[in-house]
Amino acid sequence: MTYTPKSICALNGSSVEFHSYYTYPEDNTVTKAFWFIKGTSPLKDLIEEEHYYGRVNYTEKNTNNHTLRITDLITGDSNSFRFRFITDKEGGKYSGGNVELSVTGNLHDYS
Repeated sequence: MTYTPKSICALNGSSVEFHSYYTYPEDNTVTKAFWFIKGTSPLKDLIEEEHYYGRVNYTEKNTNNHTLRITDLITGDSNSFRFRFITDKEGGKYSGGNVELSVTGNLHDYS
């Protein structure tokens, strides 16, 4: 699993995207793919996190490219995120490394 970019520094009020490129055995079918905050237990889909409600969405450009988009950023969004996918096979749970988001400043200060 690889990410692009691995870290982003963004301004309050802006939007960001992280892309995850991944592979898995051909005899598996991905049943769920989501992003979560590193260190949370139990793992919770970022879309279900109250703090991000309505500001997070996912897109898949193909079966091996999953994108996280967060809009209307605030300083409290600074965090480490990870991508996870689950397949239909027993033990088929895979997570990648971390991507880092740092939110600072104000968008209107730079317009």
